[in-house]
Amino acid sequence: MNIMKKSALIILLLSAELYAVKIADITHLQGQRENRLTGLGLVVGLNGTGDGGKFLPAIKPLAAFLGHFGNPVLNLSDLKSAKNVALVTVEAVINKNGAREGQNLDVMVSAIGSAKSLKGGRLITTPLLGPHKADTNIYALAAGPVVIDPDTPTSGTIKEGATMERDVVYNFIANDAITLVIDDAHASWSMASAIAMTINEAVSIQNTQYKIAKALDPKNVQVVIPKTERNNPANFIAWINSLPMLMPEKQARVTINSRTGTVVIDGNVTISPVTISYKGITISTEALLKKKLGKPKDQTETFEMPEFVDLKILTDAMDALQMTAQDRIAIIRELARSGNLQGQLVEQQ
Repeated sequence: MNIMKKSALIILLLSAELYAVKIADITHLQGQRENRLTGLGLVVGLNGTGDGGKFLPAIKPLAAFLGHFGNPVLNLSDLKSAKNVALVTVEAVINKNGAREGQNLDVMVSAIGSAKSLKGGRLITTPLLGPHKADTNIYALAAGPVVIDPDTPTSGTIKEGATMERDVVYNFIANDAITLVIDDAHASWSMASAIAMTINEAVSIQNTQYKIAKALDPKNVQVVIPKTERNNPANFIAWINSLPMLMPEKQARVTINSRTGTVVIDGNVTISPVTISYKGITISTEALLKKKLGKPKDQTETFEMPEFVDLKILTDAMDALQMTAQDRIAIIRELARSGNLQGQLVEQQ
């Protein structure tokens, strides 16, 4: 009996309440990612909203296109009134599972010249190449009517407008092993160790003499495929992804995004007792704690300030003062810079 079958009984006995997260929920296979195909094309049939005959980057490929079909243009000035054509970038995305020859992909087009609108236009057949300059293979051909974005008429989409000309198949196995890449939001040594431990414990019921999983760093876990599974690794990979696991305690972390104005607090983030003066506002953590605890019942009772206080006490005070998101972010940044924030500060772009 193989590893998956022998471990099935134990997995079924695990409490669904405790094991709510599967390995696949927080990881992906190394090499499993989106890839973009790109090209330059012409959108024709525009109602006078194209680039115009003076925009040579559009007129030159138009002349080449006409010449390809036996209608050579001897002088580019012959196309000076051609306002029904626009030069566009063409892009299609191959999802993380790859694509097969003949499969259709959605296409995004965007004008790069002086065109005012792509409304009513049609992309003429355009070859799409891979992201690497040295790779000259044509992976797909794109064509079709453009559906514009009402808010941005110089860009639009073609539903299933690209047809794959060759297979794009990802290889996730190297040296008889796969690598699980932990999502950035969960990456840590404790998480990598927990994933490796979960896999090794599931395999150990077969009395395997070696551990097949090990944490390489806070983001990557390598898993060796057992010899008995190498002829059909798909089943083994699916089993690994389906393994439920206990989540380790979250790292104390504050994630801020100044562009969106969001602040996310993970784990038990604390701050040192401080007094903050900002834009004419003064906030004291000692005063906030005293207010939260209320008046002492015994007049002889003294208040002892703890070594650290919960960051939430401060964020609640900032809520009450109706401080802007940017002001809150500025204060949290200063707490981290001055060493008063007990937790990791992560800035998203």
